[in-house]
Amino acid sequence: MDEKDEDLLASVIDRLASAYEDSINPPPHFAEAVDSAASEPTGVTKEQIEVLRRRSISKLSEGKAAGNLLRMYREALTLDLEDVARKARWNPDDLEKLEQGQLDLQSVEAERIALLLFALGLESLGALEQPLREILKLQMERYESAPTAVYGRTRRDVTSVQRRRDLLKGIAVVDQEATLRAADIYLRRISDEMTDLWASRKS
Repeated sequence: MDEKDEDLLASVIDRLASAYEDSINPPPHFAEAVDSAASEPTGVTKEQIEVLRRRSISKLSEGKAAGNLLRMYREALTLDLEDVARKARWNPDDLEKLEQGQLDLQSVEAERIALLLFALGLESLGALEQPLREILKLQMERYESAPTAVYGRTRRDVTSVQRRRDLLKGIAVVDQEATLRAADIYLRRISDEMTDLWASRKS
């Protein structure tokens, strides 16, 4: 693929992302469509397709919060929050908090996230992967050294994540590599569970 082809593809990705952003009801399975298109014979190498796939999905999720994307998927499917919660065996209040970016994922098993995405008909993390990774990097911070216990008052309207970060601020150093590993493991568990769920449905 020469530079002209890459520029053309980049332009197409930008236009698709713009249409996706401006749409009142964006296509809920756009990321899966990208994956499907990438599996078709095109004369482009597998490595080039993977780069383009990641670029397009990254563009779609750019600047979007995971909870907001989930809400967009749900609304594009014209599904009520309560219906999705029941199908995914979630507490509606927890799902609402997730969509609003207020749910501490440290209290949520990765498999429950997979079940929620499965209930929405998603076959992969797709455009949700990077926004989820950003949340996990904040909520699953690992520290190089920290006291075995840190105490502080519970404040109204302060999430458990923010409270934990405030209490450890200045007395513990974030281990960036360990934090990234924890986030990647969580995302991999989601992907593995989604694969198993779809395999069970198709068998």
